[in-house]
Amino acid sequence: MTFMKKKKLDDASNMSWSPTKGDTVKVHGLANAAQYNGIEGVVVSALDPETNRCGILIEFEGKTKTLALQMKNLSLMHAAKKAKSAQNAEAGESHTLSTNIVDSAQPMSKAKQLLDDPEIKAMVESNPKFKDAVEDVLNNPMNFMKYLSDPEMSPLISKAMSKLQF
Repeated sequence: MTFMKKKKLDDASNMSWSPTKGDTVKVHGLANAAQYNGIEGVVVSALDPETNRCGILIEFEGKTKTLALQMKNLSLMHAAKKAKSAQNAEAGESHTLSTNIVDSAQPMSKAKQLLDDPEIKAMVESNPKFKDAVEDVLNNPMNFMKYLSDPEMSPLISKAMSKLQF
C-alpha cells in the first residue's frame, strides 16, 4: 500500500509540472524498454502536445541516447536553473549529461547537411509530403517520431539513414 501512495504522489506532482529544457528527470514505468527504468536524464526538447512526449537525454551503457517519453514515465528530480552562466558555475563541477546536451545538437547539424546531398535534395523537392515533413522536423526534431511509421516516408528515411555516418 505504501508503494501505491508514493505512486499517487508522484503522479500528482507530475500533473502540475511542465518539462523545461535542462530539467533532470527519472525514467520509470516503461514496459517495452524496461532497461531505462530508474535512469536519470535531462529534458532536451519541449513537450509535444500531440503525443504528450518530450525528449530526454540519457546515458545508457556508456552511450548517450535521446528518448521520446510520455509525462507518465517521468518524475522531476531537479528543475533547471533559470539563468546559469559558465562564469557562475563552480570550477570543479562537471556533469556528463549537461555536457552531452551541447553534443545532442550535433545530429541536427548532420540532418541539415543531409539536405545538401543531391539525392536527398531531389527526393525532397520531388515530393511535397517529404518537403513538409522535413520542414516540420527541422522546426521540432521530436516530430521525427511521427514519420517513422509512415510507409510513404520510408524511402526518404531509408536514403537519409544510409547516408548518415555514426
